This record gives sequence, structure tokens and C-alpha cells, in this order.
Amino acid sequence: MQRRSMQNTAAVPSLNNTVIDADTFKRAEEAVRKLSEQYRDWALSDIEALRGYIDSLSGEETRQEAIAKIRSTAHDMRGQGSTFGYPLITQIAQSISQTLKMLLPPAELIVDLTAHVDTVEAIIESEATGDGGDEGPGILKALEDRIGRRVD
Repeated sequence: MQRRSMQNTAAVPSLNNTVIDADTFKRAEEAVRKLSEQYRDWALSDIEALRGYIDSLSGEETRQEAIAKIRSTAHDMRGQGSTFGYPLITQIAQSISQTLKMLLPPAELIVDLTAHVDTVEAIIESEATGDGGDEGPGILKALEDRIGRRVD
């Protein structure tokens, strides 16, 4: 059995409790950084898609399909937001998922989801990364005021 030198390892255990070497860890960090540069474009694409799905909610025959697509897109955004430095988007995407569980009347659902999507778009446009800085609490408060409930 070949022994690994501990000189080029980071103290980062993997899922099977092996140690990941520093070079592998650096490459992974670099890959995430490069993907982060593309996140803004992905988020804007998701916003556009969500707006289309929301428009589909007014049609009885397409409502369930639109809800499924909104749920799936929000799920993706929830995971990607924090990964790429936008935890506010993760929080709002979670709220979208909660909204879909509320069984709101279609008109109210459209207004509520539109408020969420508008907020995500404002976060992306203002590049409100992290907790949103000084603007973060105001961003969430504005959404909460529009939808009439707390966003957790």
C-alpha cells in the first residue's frame, strides 16, 4: 500500500473520511469561483422562466404544470443561491416553495409569486451578495410588506 504524504493534504475529510489533498481542494474552489461568475446569467434566466410559468398560472389547463415548474426552478435557485454567494435568494426561493404549499387562489398566487420574483431580480441587479449588506433587511421587509407575511 502506498502512503500519502501529509505535506500536500488539507484537513478536509470527504464523505468516506479520507483526506483531500490541497491541490484537489484548490481546484474545486476554483471551479466554484468560475461557476459563480456565471451565476448572475443563470439567475436572470431562471427569473425569466419563472415569469413565464407565473403567466401560465392563469390558465386552468396549465396551472399544475406551471406550479411543478415553479417548484423545480425555486428548488434549484434555493440550492444555488447560497453556493454562489446569494443566501438572500436561497431564503426567497424557500419562501416560493412555501407559497406553493399554501393553496392560494390563482390571482393571489400570481401576485405573491411575482413579488418574490421581483425581489430576486432586484437582488441580482443590485448584486446584493451575502446578507445583502445594509440593503438586505430592507429587501426582505419590502417583500414581506408586499406578500403580507414573514419570509423565513
